[in-house]
Amino acid sequence: MKNKKVADSGLRILQVLKALSKSPVSMDEMMEIVAENDDIEPIYTYETFNKYINTLKLLGFEIHKKNKKYVMKNSLSLINLNNENLRIYKFIRNYAEKIYLNQTNKELMDFFDMVEQMFDEDTEKRFAENKRNIGLKDFCLTTEADKVKKFEKLCNDRQKLKITVVEKNKQKEYKIDPRKILYEKEYVYLTGYDFVNDETVKIKLNDIVLTTQLPQKSTPDKSSKYITYILLHRLALCYVLKMNEKIVETENNNYLMVSNTNEDLKTFYTRLLRYGENCEILYPKSVRDGFVEHIDKIIGIYEK
Repeated sequence: MKNKKVADSGLRILQVLKALSKSPVSMDEMMEIVAENDDIEPIYTYETFNKYINTLKLLGFEIHKKNKKYVMKNSLSLINLNNENLRIYKFIRNYAEKIYLNQTNKELMDFFDMVEQMFDEDTEKRFAENKRNIGLKDFCLTTEADKVKKFEKLCNDRQKLKITVVEKNKQKEYKIDPRKILYEKEYVYLTGYDFVNDETVKIKLNDIVLTTQLPQKSTPDKSSKYITYILLHRLALCYVLKMNEKIVETENNNYLMVSNTNEDLKTFYTRLLRYGENCEILYPKSVRDGFVEHIDKIIGIYEK
């Protein structure tokens, strides 16, 4: 998991590793396995899954390709973790136990159970004796399990929603196609497509005070507008594509044109601000203008 949150890429890697530990699998089979989990955003690029394979290789797994299938030569047996790695492992497991998404929780806990069955005698003994995550700060999710499960069900019902949110003492109403539940550190969010403003939104569950199911069915395949932006110079060379992004055009590492969709605009703007003058939103004009307005608001705060 990345940055102490449930990242879809981390869940995909775990599922790929779980599949490889059982039998040889092709790239298409990996994609099918991941696609079966409704809690994970689907992705269908061979490039991304090649990165997952390379990540596992860097971790020491011997993975080879034979007859168009990937084979893991060394098994998960006799795992030995030093005390530092064992503390980190326990921290991750502790987080996973608090995930309220039913299918994701089951997938993760099944994986952890499989790993622990492969502990060597020394690691198993220290794992049983050390009940604390020594040296690691514990955490608590700020949202009650019942509320998370309620919105998980609303996502699965695929009905459009009218949601009233109170944030910083201000009330706002959304009409959305609910997509999925997202965990970020100790917070839990609902993501969805705002079909009134034609954009993807990310709403903290604790800020939602009223929810009404609308009679219309949700359209989960509907995407918000595609955003195209350009990255220059060294940033173009080292940039790692984010979820729901693809390369539109590139030239000799001088620039990289990227298409992005289904990312919450506030998160998107905050991320692009870090890239400074090496990044420019090309279109649509509404998003470009929105970014300018976002920057002006920040400048206005400091001018005051």
